[in-house]
Amino acid sequence: MIAATICGAVVVKAAYVLPNGVGYLEVDCPCFYRERDAFKARPRAVKYEGQLYGWSGWDSDRLVSFYRTDRKVAHKVG
Repeated sequence: MIAATICGAVVVKAAYVLPNGVGYLEVDCPCFYRERDAFKARPRAVKYEGQLYGWSGWDSDRLVSFYRTDRKVAHKVG
């Protein structure tokens, strides 16, 4: 069996739909204080099950980033 790296992939720890219909994800996040470069390199947006989620914050105690479907995401052109 051969394993392959999937560039840009992240592991979703939890996925919810809030009472107002907004999608919400929790994703592993590097420690800002110990791994500053890795923290800055985390994705600003992710696509999960066909839905686009924008980064909305992080919890430094749990090392989790939060993404939501109600965050505005712009795409680079060109």
